[in-house]
Amino acid sequence: MNDYALYIALKGFIFILRILPLRLWLFVARGAGRIYYYVAAKRNRRAYGHLKIVFPDASRRELKAIIRRMYIHIAQNFFEALYLPYLTEDYYIKHIHGPDNERVRSSFAGHKGVVLLACHTGSWELSSTSCPVFFKEKAYAMLEKPQARYARLDAFLNKLRADKKTIIIRVD
Repeated sequence: MNDYALYIALKGFIFILRILPLRLWLFVARGAGRIYYYVAAKRNRRAYGHLKIVFPDASRRELKAIIRRMYIHIAQNFFEALYLPYLTEDYYIKHIHGPDNERVRSSFAGHKGVVLLACHTGSWELSSTSCPVFFKEKAYAMLEKPQARYARLDAFLNKLRADKKTIIIRVD
């Protein structure tokens, strides 16, 4: 699917789903992850091979369950990213455990900057867009590697991030 068709399909999908609460978005996401598990045979074989190396004593059933949960989590992360425009500051405060604010705030003293390191665990989009909520008095920027193959989708995701007051620094 080319970039433009994917972009249009995604916008249409969001237009339809936007009337639903996040709980139902995540229900749909879990279903999409399960479906993808069944249609991604080649990727499943590759993931199974990698997991077998890491968990040599795990049963076939256990490894397949890990792969299935991985697809479900990836789908949920993707759907949560699409839901960003509808998340309020109250949602972030209620559902996201931020860093030790006192320690970070003391690091800001004396006009110092702070580098927060994160990895792709949980919902990285929620994590990155929560920083401007938790640290309103400071600017928050994230590094982003442009996705040349899907330029419109990349720009769309960056707009979602920017709308949540995240500064995007493109790293080519």
